[in-house]
Formats: sequence, structure tokens, C-alpha cells
Amino acid sequence: MFLCIIKFNKDDKDNNDDNDKNSKSILYDDNYHVIRMKIQICSLMQRMLRTLREQSEMILALKGFSPDKKIPRGLLIKGTKAIKSAYDKFLIVKSIDLVNEKHPKLLYLEKEISLEEV
Repeated sequence: MFLCIIKFNKDDKDNNDDNDKNSKSILYDDNYHVIRMKIQICSLMQRMLRTLREQSEMILALKGFSPDKKIPRGLLIKGTKAIKSAYDKFLIVKSIDLVNEKHPKLLYLEKEISLEEV
């Protein structure tokens, strides 16, 4: 992948036919920064894909917990520790919210049960 990036920048450099030394040094500096940014982006993508492979089960669980079925923004970039802490936070909130998930008691069912026992 890096070879393709470098070849792409070489083609761009060959298309520029400026003979001035100052413009060539400026082009070299620009190409250097462009290549550097592309390599940084590729390494960032590799890190995110590795995190996706290693933590796929937790990521699926996090997606299931959220109402829009998406993980929080920036979680993959932060890495494994951030995914585990987010998963733990969701579990804590889920355990706290169990009280709100209870169904109300039905009074007429309790009366019927008490009548049958008599």
C-alpha cells in the first residue's frame, strides 16, 4: 500500500516541469508532507482495523446497547482500553436501570390468585 502511495506522488512530481530550484524545494517539501500524512492515515486505519478484529464481540455488544446501533464517536481510535471502559460503563448503567425496567404489578392478577387459594 505504501508503494502505491509513493508511486502516486512520483507521478504527480513528474507532471510538474518547473526548473526553478526554489520551486523544486517547495515541491519537495509539499510532497514530503503529503506522503507523511498519507502514511499516518494508513497507520491509523491499520490500528482501527486491528482493534475491530480483536474486540469484535465487545463492539457488537456496545452497538446493541446504543439506541442508534452505533458505537460512540472516536472509540476505535482510542483503542482497546477505551472500548473496555465504555463497555463497563454501559453494564453499570444497565444494572442501575433495571429498576426502571420492571413491569408494574397487576392488582387483579394478585386478587385472582388469592381467591383461588381460598
